[in-house]
Amino acid sequence: MILDKLVQATQKRLIKQKQQKSLEDVKREALTLPIDKNFPFEQALSQQDINFICEVKKASPSKGIIAPDFPYLEIAKEYEQAGASAISVLTEPDYFLGSDTFLKEIAQNVNIPVLRKDFTIDEYQIYEAKILGASAILLICAILSEEKLKYFLQIADSLGLSCLVEAHDEAEIQKALNVNARIIGVNNRNLKDFSVDVHNSLKLRHFVPENIIFVSESGLKTAEDIELLRQNHVQAALIGETFMRALDKTAELSKLYGKMPPVQTKICGITRLEDISIINEVKPDYIGFIFTKLSHRYIAEDTAIKLVKNLNPQIKKVGVFVDEEPEIIEKLASKLSLDVVQLHGNEDEDMIRTIKQQTNVQVWKAVRVKSLADIEKWQNSSADMLLFDTYTENTIGGTGKTFNWQLLKNVKRKFILAGGLNIKNIARAIRTCKPYAVDISSGVETNHLKDERKIKQLMSTIRKVITMTIDTKHKKGRFGIHGGQYMPETLMNAVIELEEAYNKYKNDPDFIRELEDLQINYTGRPSLLYYAEKMSKDLGGAKIYLKREDLNHTGSHKLNNVLGQILLAKRMGKTRVIAETGAGQHGVATATAAALMGMECEIFMGKEDTERQALNVYRMELLGAKVHAVTSGTQTLKDAVNEALREWTRRIDDTHYVLGSVMGPHPFPTIVRDFQSVISREARQQILEKEGRLPSVVMACVGGGSNAMGMFYNFINDKDVKLIGCEAAGKGIDTDQHAATIAKGTEGIFHGMKSYFCQDKYGQIAPVYSISAGLDYPGIGPEHAYLHDIGRAQYVPITDDEAVNAFEYLSRTEGIIPAIESAHAVAHAMKIAPQMNKDDIIIICLSGRGDKDVAAMARYRGVKIHD
Repeated sequence: MILDKLVQATQKRLIKQKQQKSLEDVKREALTLPIDKNFPFEQALSQQDINFICEVKKASPSKGIIAPDFPYLEIAKEYEQAGASAISVLTEPDYFLGSDTFLKEIAQNVNIPVLRKDFTIDEYQIYEAKILGASAILLICAILSEEKLKYFLQIADSLGLSCLVEAHDEAEIQKALNVNARIIGVNNRNLKDFSVDVHNSLKLRHFVPENIIFVSESGLKTAEDIELLRQNHVQAALIGETFMRALDKTAELSKLYGKMPPVQTKICGITRLEDISIINEVKPDYIGFIFTKLSHRYIAEDTAIKLVKNLNPQIKKVGVFVDEEPEIIEKLASKLSLDVVQLHGNEDEDMIRTIKQQTNVQVWKAVRVKSLADIEKWQNSSADMLLFDTYTENTIGGTGKTFNWQLLKNVKRKFILAGGLNIKNIARAIRTCKPYAVDISSGVETNHLKDERKIKQLMSTIRKVITMTIDTKHKKGRFGIHGGQYMPETLMNAVIELEEAYNKYKNDPDFIRELEDLQINYTGRPSLLYYAEKMSKDLGGAKIYLKREDLNHTGSHKLNNVLGQILLAKRMGKTRVIAETGAGQHGVATATAAALMGMECEIFMGKEDTERQALNVYRMELLGAKVHAVTSGTQTLKDAVNEALREWTRRIDDTHYVLGSVMGPHPFPTIVRDFQSVISREARQQILEKEGRLPSVVMACVGGGSNAMGMFYNFINDKDVKLIGCEAAGKGIDTDQHAATIAKGTEGIFHGMKSYFCQDKYGQIAPVYSISAGLDYPGIGPEHAYLHDIGRAQYVPITDDEAVNAFEYLSRTEGIIPAIESAHAVAHAMKIAPQMNKDDIIIICLSGRGDKDVAAMARYRGVKIHD
């Protein structure tokens, strides 16, 4: 049996080790080291409702080599950042290819306890574990007598080491209880034949008293598994090789952990305009300005005024004061339009009430925590919020040190957590304390200045911890917090009917067969994946491929979605279709499919867009569609959507609205994504055939986001593939002439969905601008918003000038005239390709051809031609 072989191999190894270094020498060295009788491993497993021990393991007898390339230290650091409570390190060298070096280096480089996972059969190994830096050891009941177990526990206890005593059945649990084990782990893997039963630990849970830490080990892979442990009061889960392979460990651990309440974020100690630029990009909920000269982050009033002028108005402003005169606080609160006054000194209740009356803003009281008494003293404070920070003598905040979070267990009111929060501990802090908000200052600094990389890393981690767990299955049209159905009652029956029909037909063999036949014989799929050799060589760096959606019938990706929706409409018994259009490509595709399938068709297009895209207007009319020029609002795409929705309410019975992008109320974002996902399904297969590997980067232009979502979808789970959406920055994101929703937008509700929108401080949708009519939309699809929130996709702004230059460059370099929308993605590729390696691959979705844009580009360059 494998367990017997492991013991034999360990015995042989120990003989050699003792010849090199005697037991007496190892014992003497271990006893010179500090002894922590607080037992940090046990503390770590008692903090959250479920605590994760994450395993570092190169190989196993059942799976062989798990990780040929084994960056063990990086894996451990990623575990800590993901929110692991402790790390388990396999050191057994013969069957698990472990090493004491793994343990020693990991213990030196992380701030959470480390378990030495070896097959302990000799006291030599316990003293050795202490020397290597472990906080705990593994003792397996199956290979140790009760007498030896007791002896080993006593040695470990004297060294300040915890013992995870592993059992497999009721008899072994009783053995662990007999020796007074404080931590009992039940392995779901049978060490005799390595079979796994994930319910083994649940079957045995009731044999272990509640005051003993219970750990479930092995085979735990899903959120459902973890929820079962939680329901059965299992304090910790040891997770191994499946999790170790995860490319984004923070996101994966968030999925396993399950639902979390939302957490607000405050970045404190903002002092420079450079800080404001970063803040506007990452969009925390609050920022803090410090008005006390006791802090090196102090800023004067005139500096604060300049910073506030450049701040995104959706981000709330907190003024931090220490024992300041009420009149000065009132003056600054008024001048800077502060949303919150934070009192961080020795202010009392009278002071809090005075500030609340004089400023009419929220007042937060900072409590510097040294003991439980500090917390209890303020439980009934009149402050709107308590902020718990670390007590340090002669220092007010920003110390970079944490306090004992367990002191917050009985706090009944909402609170803000501060004190030493950083990228390493923020996930663990949120899950342990479940605060209303987290306050970070020194944790995102380098040399006392805010560090852009650290801020972005921290915000990405927070969003993964929260967003990945809100709705991982995207139930009822939700993508994290985005999406939904925000519709008038007059349209609810229509979207419900559509959802039911789509769910019925999307897996129907006849429907799929008919759609595939149209894609091949009418659209001309699969579209070409073209190696842009001249462009690649000219730019240097990465190889560039173009996914040629411009070669589809009608000249863009739009027909992918339209054919699917109109086939669906026919099965629903509809005889008429309507659609909105911006650049005209969706309108042309809808008119084309309607002509093919004999359906009445009407298209709504902003008046300004009908003038910019006169050729496409004529094409739609030629195909038999009636085109309505919309004169309301800005006379562009958003107004066309508004008018199409109004028209739909008038004729629900016989009309289907063929929405053109991954936006609008559920189920439209899902339907459009699914029909457009053929782009990435083909591209993924094609690049593997051509290059034998996946691309480094996939990119596409983004307005509402249909071609981008189609291009991204089948690469989302390929974590090494970077996804980049290119937004329309128009005349610059520092002007009001852009449509860069992710860069400058805020969360809101519009056109039936929750997402990010360009809007004013009152939530009114703002006018947007782009040279590209197809990107001239003030919002973005909810799934894109979600991908941004969890850090899976990056969205970058591209100006008109950059897009026009790229339009001309691709035309002259490859003889391909792209749509001006697609040229936004080409422009970003021109920026990043030269900085990449020759082995890197970029795939650009060329969403449409540029015939429609030639006259407009000529006018942009001052060339007079006739359309």
